[in-house]
Amino acid sequence: KHDITVKSNLRTAVLSTEDGAVLLGVLQKAGFRITAPCGGQGTCGQCRVRVDGRTVCACQEPIRGSVLVELVEQSGGAILTDAAPASGTEDRKSTRLNSSHSLSR
Repeated sequence: KHDITVKSNLRTAVLSTEDGAVLLGVLQKAGFRITAPCGGQGTCGQCRVRVDGRTVCACQEPIRGSVLVELVEQSGGAILTDAAPASGTEDRKSTRLNSSHSLSR
């Protein structure tokens, strides 16, 4: 299992996931609204996030260790935002979630 620290403009969340899980699926399962109209093919660029300072498409990023993910605003109207905290928690500052699924490409 790996910890993923996710920072957005509204909250910081720590997610836990299995090695090889695709970042887009992990983030979406945790309640972060990230668009990927290309269906995860890596062609539209709308799921771009920063992972340890690198800009990547979340749909093409397998988790291989603990990382820091920063959600970034996109120009052109696509904005990465997050939903209310998952699992019924009311804490908008810090949330710990478990995402123990693994997605294949």
